[in-house]
Amino acid sequence: MTPFVVLMVISGVVLIALTVSIRELSPARRVRDGVVGFLFLASAAGTAFAGFHLTGFSWLVLALPIYLIVDSVRHIDLEDVSAESTPAHLRRRPPRESATPAPRRSAGSRERRAARSAERLETLRAKHGTP
Repeated sequence: MTPFVVLMVISGVVLIALTVSIRELSPARRVRDGVVGFLFLASAAGTAFAGFHLTGFSWLVLALPIYLIVDSVRHIDLEDVSAESTPAHLRRRPPRESATPAPRRSAGSRERRAARSAERLETLRAKHGTP
């Protein structure tokens, strides 16, 4: 088996497993992901047993299951998971009170963003005639 076939099998199995396990997905998404997972398993079987070799852009085919897997995982709702059911080594530690987080942007960057925002606001006000 080539690495391409192995990756197609893994992608198909992961898509089908996510389809079965994630309750937050709509029925249409679950059907779509399940069908795509089955198609990946079927094409991997065809590639492995029939000796069909893909060339060129065949590796780009793996972008679809990666996108679908990421999209499915984004829809997982973690609000219903209680802290008691989470093992202690996986729980988030509360932030320290003394440590102040560093700003994500520099002062100059924050000023430029504020100026652009103010400029857009002024443009909208002028356009709609509000003071």
